[in-house]
Amino acid sequence: MAVTTQTVPTKIETKRINDSAVGAAAQEVATSAITLFQVVIDNSGNSSEAVYLKLYDVASAPTLGTAKPDWQIPCPLSEKVGMTIPEGIAFANGLFYAVSKEAGVPTTTSPSANVALVLRTS
Repeated sequence: MAVTTQTVPTKIETKRINDSAVGAAAQEVATSAITLFQVVIDNSGNSSEAVYLKLYDVASAPTLGTAKPDWQIPCPLSEKVGMTIPEGIAFANGLFYAVSKEAGVPTTTSPSANVALVLRTS
């Protein structure tokens, strides 16, 4: 998995997370308050299943499989989904994410093929 973080000095983003192979393991964006402005999920290389991005408003890694995500964004098989939130979504405690084949609380099975993710935060 290749995750990179860039500092970007603009009004809508100061941090860009690029994860080229996200899966069912919790990844840290921030351990304190942060606002999410844009999400891009690229499931175009995965022709066998839809995937679900889970976002958690927590200061430390959630226990996947039992922790309920605060936000969940589906992405159909072989598709790319983008979402811009002009006012942002505030995460008061921090932000962790994971992607799995299961909707809802179960977050234990990684996608069969690579799923890429871009998050823009401030």
